Amino acid sequence: MRAGILTKTNHLFSLFMFTLIAVVILGLVGCGGGGSSSTETTTPAESGSGVVSAGQITGFGSIIVNGVRFHTGGAELELEDGSTIPLTNTNNEDHLSRGMEVEIEGSIDDNGNGTATRVSVDSTLDGPIANLSQTGDIFTFTILGQTVIAAPGMTVVDDTVLNRSLNNLANGMVIEVHGLPDGIGTVQANFIEWKAANVSALPPQRFGADRQRDLTHRNHFHDRQSTGRLQRSNPARRYPH
Repeated sequence: MRAGILTKTNHLFSLFMFTLIAVVILGLVGCGGGGSSSTETTTPAESGSGVVSAGQITGFGSIIVNGVRFHTGGAELELEDGSTIPLTNTNNEDHLSRGMEVEIEGSIDDNGNGTATRVSVDSTLDGPIANLSQTGDIFTFTILGQTVIAAPGMTVVDDTVLNRSLNNLANGMVIEVHGLPDGIGTVQANFIEWKAANVSALPPQRFGADRQRDLTHRNHFHDRQSTGRLQRSNPARRYPH
């Protein structure tokens, strides 16, 4: 009698252990399936169309912006007067300069290589120089009441009338400034381009009558945001185009 009870008890214990092991195994298989789903890797898509980078040009060989080399073959260059020029990988320096602020539409692949479909010139200030002064190598002036500083090594100067020299700046001269404001609201000029000897000398075919009248209202800064590899620029323009 006692032996029969023990045999029955052992049988029930074995059945319980078999059931417990089966439940554990099924649980592990279930977790494994879930883990496989959650850890499955996918190849991230390229940074899509639209503005993928905004900043100053720091080099050529195509163009380099924010450390990314963008191939420009087949891209379109949009100037601030609305005109467009087709770009190749070899004619960039004919129309652009180091220090210029641009916005780039296109894509950046997983290896960090950029392809531009559109490059837009995006200057910070246009207007006549006032209050020009020089302290050592540093030049300070205002455009439309906004203080600008420029210095050799920091500022690239165009090679037309200014002949690559800040010493050729003069009060009343109309220039285009590319740069960003520092922490105290002063624009640090990365690039300066000559536009006209004075406001009245602005060529109508280049600026148009409305742009000449509204020149004193041209003034905008860049509010930069950066998300991953995507650098966006949101210029707060306070003048009509």
